[in-house]
Amino acid sequence: MRKELLRIWGFDFEFVDFNEASINNLQNLFYGSFEKIKNSQHSICHTIINTKELEMKTNITIKRKTRHKGGSKNIKYFLNGKQFKNESQNRYIDIIFDSEYFAIYRNGSNTMFCMKDKTLINGTECDWILYDILENILLSKAKQNNWVNCHSAAWVDNENKANLILGNSGIGKTTRLLKEIKEGSKFLSNDRVFLKLVKGKLFARSFPQPVNIGFGTIRSLNINFGIDVKIYKDFEKLRLTAKEAFSFFEPNYDKWFEVEKVYTNRVEALRSNLYIEEDECHPFWNTTQSNPFRNISKNLIKKAYEKTAYINAL
Repeated sequence: MRKELLRIWGFDFEFVDFNEASINNLQNLFYGSFEKIKNSQHSICHTIINTKELEMKTNITIKRKTRHKGGSKNIKYFLNGKQFKNESQNRYIDIIFDSEYFAIYRNGSNTMFCMKDKTLINGTECDWILYDILENILLSKAKQNNWVNCHSAAWVDNENKANLILGNSGIGKTTRLLKEIKEGSKFLSNDRVFLKLVKGKLFARSFPQPVNIGFGTIRSLNINFGIDVKIYKDFEKLRLTAKEAFSFFEPNYDKWFEVEKVYTNRVEALRSNLYIEEDECHPFWNTTQSNPFRNISKNLIKKAYEKTAYINAL
């Protein structure tokens, strides 16, 4: 029996009987906040077991629900010139049995037997479902800790303070972020930031993810990613994998930075991009990990509004 202890985004997981290729793929997906460890200094938050001993032959499906919903529909290209398949961002799960303490899900050849602290997977080619299981657990842990997930670009300024831009896609968050980086700030996030309140102060932390940047933005700011950007249209985007994003920007995903300022163009954008309950693109699909929606501290929300500067242009 092969066992591997992994620390992902500060939480410790035990993986049983997964091959090296699956572990390496997870490392690439969570690059920058992924570590193989020998001993856990904390309690193991979840054990995931790859098993062929459990089989369930049934065509019964209660319903299908979304486990990951794609965001931007822009055409995207990797650094190697290959086009990213946007349809891969829309992923679903079939429910066989669903409850708070035990659930059975199916995804293609994979059947998952899920519990609060353990998941058993029967099947092959389970890399994406592994990622979605882990992401769902991490989002649940964040919510249990009263961390608020928000849709935001963010940088760390020369005073080591975090500055955020909250808003819907297309308002210029990435452009402003890259301008700040060119002027000496450090990359924190291009899409997802978590907020927490400590002794009356607001702190922000990032999460390892791919980064999408419009080719028009790359040209206008004259950023060198080592590719010929002239062959792409302005509305098309470069997609950096999590590993490539870490290589280019070197973000610190494990540190909390005190928030200096939150920028947005209107109050409605601030409200809609603070996910008090859940992010519809990353829903709590695994019922065994879905804790009741906690009452997020009103002081945290109040502090976010206090830090907000409304601007017409980014």
